[in-house]
Amino acid sequence: MTREDIIKAMGESGVGTMLLGVQHDKAVERLTRFAAFVAAAEREACARSAGWLWQQFQDTKEAHERNSPEPFRPEQFGFDQSTVQQSKRIMDAIRARGQL
Repeated sequence: MTREDIIKAMGESGVGTMLLGVQHDKAVERLTRFAAFVAAAEREACARSAGWLWQQFQDTKEAHERNSPEPFRPEQFGFDQSTVQQSKRIMDAIRARGQL
């Protein structure tokens, strides 16, 4: 969110009146940090959700490699490689938004 977005959100949400007496720039700074924290938490929740299949694949592969001398064959466990890779790409793309 931009500084202008934060100020607009303060007015629309009523938070601005809650912060009466707090220096305007200080209030915007605090709310900007808060918005960044909330956005980061939401991004990570979305990334975990999008990457669920990738994580299941990784966990299954690791367990198989620990417990079996046979090579890991994803299709034996019902994994479609292209779908698993797409899950990882989406997860990585969501997390990358936080690196901008």
